Amino acid sequence: MIFKFSKMQCCGNDFMFVDAITQKAFFSPELIRKLADRHFGIGFDQLILVEPPFDPEVDFHFRIFNSDGTEVQIGANAAACFIHFVIEHKLTAKNELLVSSASRLLEVKLNEDGSVRVNVGAPSFAPEDIPYASLHTSDTYPFRFKDGEELSHSVVSMGNPHAVFFVDDLKKIPLEKYGKEVESDEKFPEKVNVSFVKVESEHEITLKLFERGCGVTLANGTCACASCVCGIVSGKLSSPVKVNMPGGTAQIEWKGGREPVFMTVSEISRVYDGTFSV
Repeated sequence: MIFKFSKMQCCGNDFMFVDAITQKAFFSPELIRKLADRHFGIGFDQLILVEPPFDPEVDFHFRIFNSDGTEVQIGANAAACFIHFVIEHKLTAKNELLVSSASRLLEVKLNEDGSVRVNVGAPSFAPEDIPYASLHTSDTYPFRFKDGEELSHSVVSMGNPHAVFFVDDLKKIPLEKYGKEVESDEKFPEKVNVSFVKVESEHEITLKLFERGCGVTLANGTCACASCVCGIVSGKLSSPVKVNMPGGTAQIEWKGGREPVFMTVSEISRVYDGTFSV
């Protein structure tokens, strides 16, 4: 069987998009890992399946699979690419969409300049929502790395789990090593996305990212949102915040409390279209 796909990216966070509306598609974890291989496959951070909605009030449903084959709840950068994909493939003519994911609904708007604004929803700091093994809710928690270094971190759910570390010098962070340690820590039963954050000013931060199920990545939309939310709550930041990631920038806005977080990104492109057979 031959499948059509598009390779897309947002700030270097790259995706394999498959239209599962006009073609039947099933991907085993083994096949996903094979396709995600950057030497012997297509290569991507995540596979995105574009599906029909379950609810008539919703425009589309999308499923997200990490490069290790695991299915995850949400992707903000994926949502930004999503609206470009469905318009370019003539699956819709609308420039504002309501899209469902495994954990929440996302409002996605394509602006006239090609940038995309995503309503990612409200954050939650409750340990059971993340999930995080703690008997109490706190602004920060200690984490001791295997090399003896101890750093405080915040935890938050953006529809998926995040651990956020504010540090003075990103160059001193062994990202692959520390990212793996935090991602697989037993306090995160569903693993976790890891962000190391340097505050540049009240309205600007720089990130290093370790994405759950993918590893070191150039960008991650919900990591950007989580980092800003934690920074605003702790008084380090004020909305709006410019987020510098290795692959590009995003702007995050949040009024606090149970208000939704908005992400705007402009560095989005379709890299190429292709086919593969199974």
